[in-house]
Amino acid sequence: MNGKNAKIIFLVACIILAILLLTKVITPIASGIIFAIALVLLGGLSGGFRKK
Repeated sequence: MNGKNAKIIFLVACIILAILLLTKVITPIASGIIFAIALVLLGGLSGGFRKK
């Protein structure tokens, strides 16, 4: 996965989490867990945020 795709996917995930938090569908703790998982998967494992 290249960096641009990873950034777009991460941005979409953050927007979805913000909407779910504002509408009180999920709790802040659940949102934090989902955010951390997305950050690890997209950033750490794929290497998508690293410049080459």
